[in-house]
Amino acid sequence: MIGWIIGDWLNANPQPYGETYDEAMKLTGLSQSRLETLKLITGSIKIHFRRQDLSLRHHEQIVKFRDNPEIQKYWLDKAEENKWSARELGEDLARPVD
Repeated sequence: MIGWIIGDWLNANPQPYGETYDEAMKLTGLSQSRLETLKLITGSIKIHFRRQDLSLRHHEQIVKFRDNPEIQKYWLDKAEENKWSARELGEDLARPVD
């Protein structure tokens, strides 16, 4: 949950690039790399598609579909319905389509 808050804050913060991350690193103790990942995830997945019962790692698996929210929704629904771990979701995403 806190990852969503941090990522959304980073996306909404109008400060220049370096200042935002410097401030966030001081406040959270997270590395710039982790903060960049949180920003990418939260900026790539619409709020109404996010699943409380799935981890941030689940959502990270579908960032590659950021230009197609309906595909994101499909995979999040599937992971939630099947009670997949983030690893299982990643494995299913990697399977070739018939």
